[in-house]
Order: sequence, then C-alpha cells, then structure tokens
Amino acid sequence: MSLAELSHRIHTRNAQGSYRLGWGEVVRPGDIPMMVRLDFLLTLDQLVPECKAGLRAIYFSKIGVVALTCDNAVRIRSDWPFPEVVEWCRRHHLCDPKKPVEWVLQLAANSFRHWFLVGGDQWGFSSSGSGSLTTEEERSFGERYRYNPETERRDQARRRLPERYRADVDRLIDLALERGGLIAPWGCEPGHVDWFVRHQVQEWNEAKIATTYSVSPEAVHSALCAIRPYLGLSLPKGRRRKAVA
Repeated sequence: MSLAELSHRIHTRNAQGSYRLGWGEVVRPGDIPMMVRLDFLLTLDQLVPECKAGLRAIYFSKIGVVALTCDNAVRIRSDWPFPEVVEWCRRHHLCDPKKPVEWVLQLAANSFRHWFLVGGDQWGFSSSGSGSLTTEEERSFGERYRYNPETERRDQARRRLPERYRADVDRLIDLALERGGLIAPWGCEPGHVDWFVRHQVQEWNEAKIATTYSVSPEAVHSALCAIRPYLGLSLPKGRRRKAVA
C-alpha cells in the first residue's frame, strides 16, 4: 500500500469535521504515534518539500557507501547517523532537544534503503506489524466472510455483512479490546498537523498561525501541545509561548 493510500485510510472525518485516528473500530495504543507521525510526514511534504529534498540530496551524495548484501537487505557501510543527516535534523528542528529523535533517524535510514531498493521518492515509513486477531479468528463466523476490527469500522462491517453476523462483529471487537486494543479515539482537527509543521519546522510563532488560520492563540497552543508528545520533538528556542496575563 502506498503512503497516499495509507494516509487516506488513517482518518475518517465525522460530521463535525474532526478526524478519527485509525481506519478501524479498534486501534492498538502503540499505533497512534505511528499514525500521527505519518500525518506529519505527509503534511511536511506539502508545506516544506525542501525537507525531503534535502535528505535525498544527502542520500545521493552517500550512495557509494550504501550496498546490497547477500540477504537482499541494505546496510550502510559507515557509522550511522551520518553527520549530514544529524545536521539535516537540526536544520529542520527534528530534535529533542539537541540530538535527533530516534524515529526520525530510523525514518532516514529506512528511506535510504527504500530509495536504493525500490526507487522513487517516498519516505521509507514502516507501519506496524501483525494485528491483534489471527486470520482464523477473523474468519471464525463463516468461511466466506472475515472481519478485522483494526481495519474496518463496526458500522461499515454491519452494512457489508449479512445481518446474522452482527453479533460476531461485536464479539471480535470485544476480543481485540481484551488484547489491549482501544476504541479508536477522535483525533485532532484537520488543520492541527498543518499548524504543527508551521510552528516546528517553518518557525512560525503561535500568533502568526492564529492570524493566518483565523483561530484563537489558545486553540493553536492546545493543538500543538496535544500533538508534540506523539512526535517527541522539542520546542525550538525562541518560540516559547509567553504567559497570558
């Protein structure tokens, strides 16, 4: 699945215009940061395309030290991270507070591998692994049908499946919840990740964001605080919010 297709499935818009994290009824807690990070990267592509372009320039300058090994995996024959990658992280404020955050370094390494093996210019973003339910459990109510609560909403499954299987849909959702899943939470408003990119990477202050998007400074501040923990990025110096008298 391409990043664009995955992004399309990350959020479902409700009647009020907000987004629901995840593409199913149930989401694993560890998947929520992954979803926010992917949304961040795709927004970064739209608002700051020079960010990825800078990383790709480093890749092409280092392609001589990227090699294909016998097991068809890519390794980088040098100390990682490259100094140029660390500087790229600092330039775009992808640090906590001074060193690059681990998931960004992993993203850079995965992107180098993806560009070497596959080509193209997509981020080498790794989604989560296997789901909470086995294939047998997903098909436990009839060989012709299956239901995975992590990839389909309850109401969508009820419309798709014969009415006699509605209780099975509820049973499988309960099973996924018993194994540590959560009902997919309602996430940020559509523009909140845009605000975060403006603030974190483009160095806009909260007042400029509020004016540009015709919202209150308090709304901007709350949104930035809600998103930041999922990305692990420190607030760059000089953009700390002044206390409200």
